[in-house]
Amino acid sequence: FWCGMSHSNIFQVDQGGSTPSFATGPSSGQAGTTTDNYAHIETSSGTTGMVSVLTSPNLLIQTGGGSLSFYYHMFGAQIGTLTVQTCVGAVCTTAFTRTGQQQTAVTGAWTRAVVSLPAGTTSVKWLATRGTSFNGDISIDTITIGQGTVPPTSAPTALTPSPTPAPPPPGTLFECGFNTPATGLLTPGVPTTAGVRFWCGMTHNNLFTVDQGGGTSSGGTGPSSGQGESSVTGDNYAHIETSTVAANAGMVSFMQTPAIVVPTGGAVVTFYYHMFGATIGTLTLQTCVGTVCTSVWTQTGQQHTALTSAWTQAAWLLPAGTTSVKWTASRTTSFTGDISIDTIAIILGSSVPPTSAPTLAPTLPACSVAAIPTAFFRVSASVPVMTCQNGAGPTTAAEGTCYTTTSGTCFTDGPGNHGNNERCTIDVLSSGFLSVVGTIALETFFDYFTIGTSATRLQTDAQINNLAVTVGTPIAWFSDGSVTNPGFIICGSTTAAPTTTCS
Repeated sequence: FWCGMSHSNIFQVDQGGSTPSFATGPSSGQAGTTTDNYAHIETSSGTTGMVSVLTSPNLLIQTGGGSLSFYYHMFGAQIGTLTVQTCVGAVCTTAFTRTGQQQTAVTGAWTRAVVSLPAGTTSVKWLATRGTSFNGDISIDTITIGQGTVPPTSAPTALTPSPTPAPPPPGTLFECGFNTPATGLLTPGVPTTAGVRFWCGMTHNNLFTVDQGGGTSSGGTGPSSGQGESSVTGDNYAHIETSTVAANAGMVSFMQTPAIVVPTGGAVVTFYYHMFGATIGTLTLQTCVGTVCTSVWTQTGQQHTALTSAWTQAAWLLPAGTTSVKWTASRTTSFTGDISIDTIAIILGSSVPPTSAPTLAPTLPACSVAAIPTAFFRVSASVPVMTCQNGAGPTTAAEGTCYTTTSGTCFTDGPGNHGNNERCTIDVLSSGFLSVVGTIALETFFDYFTIGTSATRLQTDAQINNLAVTVGTPIAWFSDGSVTNPGFIICGSTTAAPTTTCS
């Protein structure tokens, strides 16, 4: 009955009729029938002043705002206070409040309230405070949340369905090349930070600075130019300047986008990085919801071989509800550790994930050397067995510990549990996104995947689903010599999968 909402203390669902307490609560749910359920605090339990909270599932209110509609009933001699809060991450703001008796009888009509929800709202909370006795039941029913700003009102009007949220328009949520103060967040009504040149409204600290073309101030590190100018020195970029006097070993600097609203279906962040120098530290990408940030991508140590090396592009899918993106760059022991970032874009995007497990029965001859035009993966190493190293790689368990589906769009270790001491290398033949068929449950730390030169150990669905990979990147699979778990099927697609939300 809770529609995915969380609740605390004395909130409960009444399955029709009045509440158990005398001379308080409604006689029925808002729809007027004795079989219509509703939520209420049951004040025959609890203590004076106890606050019970009802919280919606995760939401995503897009640019332009939204509206909350609900009905409440507050009849009883000891009614406390009902408060509605709108939340962005963990930060909640009071938007509506009623104190004391609002109806005059258990049969009194429910009252409708409508509250405007600002863009970026991630949840709504109802806080019901118990009065001093049992006749203080506060009830809530018929909650609707939709796109479109509606002026707050408490007039008891007939409920009309909220409009179906329109799909987000295609386009860009944020972009920055560090070249002009005017570029940056494209969401209307959210200006860039005034007075900060070239940062596109981003916040930054410690060693992060914008280089206005050419190399960095230090010798033997950094790029020779921005990503957009391979032979010209006029393109700006951001970097940590590790020769700064105030710098010290281990210092971590960050830069973070302004507030964004990633809608249902997600978005993709792309950026270029350059990491040349003998003492390069670590660059990490974090996705944030409010003040809670999660590290999703990392590179450590020198990734380029010269100042003039081409910049490398990275991409990551941002789940619905993401409110900002953050980069952290750490300094190690010397001035030859400049880490650079350029050409950031956050672009809306979605697609359909695989709906069923792929067929593993091969249609190619054993160890075929024929290339498969649609192949996304090729197994190039598979230990302890490897008898086919061409085409899409092995296509049966007899040919390799890891092998591809006959189309080459997925790779697997086969039915049942994975084995001990397995080592596989899977080459990515087309840039795109990974998705897990079913689920993955690996022994923590000991059995894992790695991507390219990254040392990050990938072990869960959340880490792998919608992970962006580029053509030529190797995926490595490792298992240790003890515990085994159910195996895996991982597929590739040129488009990212949508993020599922609760409604």
